[in-house]
Amino acid sequence: MSTMKILIVGSGAREDALCWKLSRSPLVKKLYCAPGNPGTARYAENVRPGDLSAGAIYDWAVNARPDLVVIGPEIYLAAGLSDMLTRAGIPAFGPSAAAAEIETSKVFAKQVMRKAKVPTATYQEVHDRKTGLRSLSSANFPVVLKMNNLAAGKGVRICHSLSEAEETICEFLPQCCEEHPGGLQSSKAQSSGDNCVLIEEFMAGKEASVFAVCSGTDSVIMIPARDHKAIGEGNTGANTGGMGAFAPVADAPDNLAELVKNSIIDPVLKTLAEMGRPFTGLLYAGLMLTGDGPKVVEFNARFGDPETQALLPLLQTDLAEILWAAVMKKLAGKALQWENRSSVCVVAASQGYPGKYRSGKIITGLSEAEALGCQIFHAGTADSPDGLVTAGGRVLNVVAQSDAGVAQAADLAYQGLAHVHFDGMVYRKDIAR
Repeated sequence: MSTMKILIVGSGAREDALCWKLSRSPLVKKLYCAPGNPGTARYAENVRPGDLSAGAIYDWAVNARPDLVVIGPEIYLAAGLSDMLTRAGIPAFGPSAAAAEIETSKVFAKQVMRKAKVPTATYQEVHDRKTGLRSLSSANFPVVLKMNNLAAGKGVRICHSLSEAEETICEFLPQCCEEHPGGLQSSKAQSSGDNCVLIEEFMAGKEASVFAVCSGTDSVIMIPARDHKAIGEGNTGANTGGMGAFAPVADAPDNLAELVKNSIIDPVLKTLAEMGRPFTGLLYAGLMLTGDGPKVVEFNARFGDPETQALLPLLQTDLAEILWAAVMKKLAGKALQWENRSSVCVVAASQGYPGKYRSGKIITGLSEAEALGCQIFHAGTADSPDGLVTAGGRVLNVVAQSDAGVAQAADLAYQGLAHVHFDGMVYRKDIAR
């Protein structure tokens, strides 16, 4: 394998972490990131192809001819960017739009799991308010309500009462409830008319995230991580895209990765291949560790954020080598090696997130945090004449590792975060605690 030019697609902390890790590979001679952020600019050439649509990125790639494209955000997978690149002879790490439906449609994911005999929560589909309310009237609470389509991590609600569930049905299906207009319905659902909510059984237990690098029916598994999705301490408040993560997960079974590979990942890959939707890319299994074993909460079809930022500093295996093996269909027999350390990622967000927030706040203290040994991964940041400023809900990640366990890694991450400042900065104080 000769040295490669790689394009990473995306602009968040996940892409910053991917750029950081890939920049350390001797197999990489040039990195591009579209559109990137001030963090990715440390390791890659940020490019802004046109309007940043899948078509514009495709046009740029056809002209620049990178050896590999790594697709971060799910919106590009849903738009078929991987399909377009593959047809043009450009290897892409990211599934086809048909295979990515395991994330973009929760109903499809349930159908795959049923065929693959993968453990998951029981559920019912509802497409209108009347059916939903009738189902909820006899439900055992709490229940979980999920939008079928993409909703940026905000389309899931645990409802503890009938009134809360009814309100959520109206919010998730706004077209069917005049007294609650303007809910969270995703643009894809609105445009396609695929208005659907899943009413799911609530699964008790602790969560874990397991990532698998996949190539057809072959997979290699990453060590488990845990994400903190709620905005507030003690997992309270609204769901977000993730407020922090850590790895490894001490209270997970020692054989969890092997168990997930054998009972979840590989059966799903086999089923997708049989359906004519072979999966090449990163398959993320969001799990609930129940008394009956691990059950799938959801699948994502790409690297998760913020788990990626916690995991990659622990990965000893050359990331470029393993991604290339996947797209070249040479993953069989490969294995991942990991450092015997713990890693913690804490997200610093703008006040008001995941709702309305203000941008343009000056950010300081990053070099002081890095001097302690922390990594800083940029998410919603931008350059300005006055320096680095906030430009998003989740602004940046402070990540730290320790040989002495997850608690010590968290201590170091919070020590680094104590140096970081911008007006309105909010973060959870209990990540990995």
